[in-house]
Amino acid sequence: CCSRRSAILSTFWFCNQPNTVRDRGGGMEGAGASASSTDDLPSSYLKNEGPEAEAVERARNFKRQFAEQYQDRKPLYLIALNECDVEKHICTFLRPSRMPFHEMYYFDGCAEFVASYVTYEPLSKCTEPPKALRAPMTTLRTQSGNCYEMALALCSCLVGVGYDAYCVVGYAVKGVTTLDESTAVCPMLRDGKEVDELEEFEDDSPVNPYQIRAPKDLTSKFLMMMDKRVEDTEQAGRDKIRQEEEARVAEANKQKPDPYHGLRVHCWVLVL
Repeated sequence: CCSRRSAILSTFWFCNQPNTVRDRGGGMEGAGASASSTDDLPSSYLKNEGPEAEAVERARNFKRQFAEQYQDRKPLYLIALNECDVEKHICTFLRPSRMPFHEMYYFDGCAEFVASYVTYEPLSKCTEPPKALRAPMTTLRTQSGNCYEMALALCSCLVGVGYDAYCVVGYAVKGVTTLDESTAVCPMLRDGKEVDELEEFEDDSPVNPYQIRAPKDLTSKFLMMMDKRVEDTEQAGRDKIRQEEEARVAEANKQKPDPYHGLRVHCWVLVL
């Protein structure tokens, strides 16, 4: 709802403010402004000062030394542009935030919120990390983000409530990086037989010795056996048709070899 959205955005806005702004206790109203303007963004988005500028310079220096020492490896992903085209150390995108909602104090509640609230956007280049990232506050305001931005938003929520969470960068298959769930089993389907809503009623009353006995069953066992045989034959035919149809559908949905298999980058959250 709108109240929850405003509270969550206000929390992220407050967590991105410098300490001087937090001490004054002002500025919460900036969280509801348009995401296309940079006027309402915290000052830390527009420039690097103090330890943050030093962290960017140290990361750039370490990245340069790593590239010279290991020329056969991919460059480290340590610096990215933010929504204001300012270079930021990748770790500073993580903003521990505590939401004022009970379900956001648990990892499954945080994961469900990010998955249902933010629309997933695949990377423009599946084999390279993005050159620019948006902060968790901007990701929630626009309700869209790639795997890196969604992981940063989720990790910020988890760290804010005390979880030992980390953003992990690695590789994943095409179905994960493109959010292709066409071959996944629907979670709403239940395996096995259907469960009757009404449980079988057990009569614990004592047996009356004077009750009328039930009449004998005069049904022919031979006819029952023949009917069962016919039913089994028809069921076997239906099962065969169903299996052939499933095999045909599986062959039609069979994925072609991915030319980027093992090269698609992805980001996810690890909770220890």
